Amino acid sequence: EAADFIAEKTGAKPEETPKAILPEDIPEQTKLIAYVDGSYNIEDEIWGYGAILFDAAVPDARITLSGSGSHFACMRNVTGELTAAINAIQAAITASFPAIEIYHDYTGIAQWAEGAWKTNNGLTKSYKQFIDYARQHIRIYFKKVEAHTGVELNEQVDQLAKAACGVK
Repeated sequence: EAADFIAEKTGAKPEETPKAILPEDIPEQTKLIAYVDGSYNIEDEIWGYGAILFDAAVPDARITLSGSGSHFACMRNVTGELTAAINAIQAAITASFPAIEIYHDYTGIAQWAEGAWKTNNGLTKSYKQFIDYARQHIRIYFKKVEAHTGVELNEQVDQLAKAACGVK
C-alpha cells in the first residue's frame, strides 16, 4: 500500500526511489528565507524572539516578526528560538511557499526538528510535532550560522529578539 501511495503521489514506480530535492534545486522565486533568533530577559523572566522573512527572489522586501512571553520561561531563550522558527514556517505556509530555508544560530532548532535530539519536555515535543505537521504542507530546510560573527541578518534578528524581551 505504501509503494502504491508513493507511486500515486510522485509518479515513481515502486522499485524506483524518488530523487531527493535539495534546497539548491528549488527555484529562487519559490523559497521563503527566514533568519530567526531568541533571547531571554533574566530580570523579568521573559523570552523574546525575532525573525526576518523575505522571498528569495525579492531579498530587499523584508518582513520582521517579533514577540515575547513568559510561558515556558524555564527554557529561557530556547523558547524564543523555537517560537521564531514556528512563526516563520506558519508565515511561509500562509503565503503558499512550497519551501522555507531557516537560518539559525541555535543548534536545537534543527536538531529537534530532525529528531537528532530527544524531545523530553512539553516545549520540544510540541515543536517537533509542529514541524512534522508542517512538513505535510511545506519543505523545511535548516541552515546553521555562527552567532555573533557579523552575519548581518543574524545580527539583526538577535537585536529584534533582545528588544522584544527588553534586553539592552
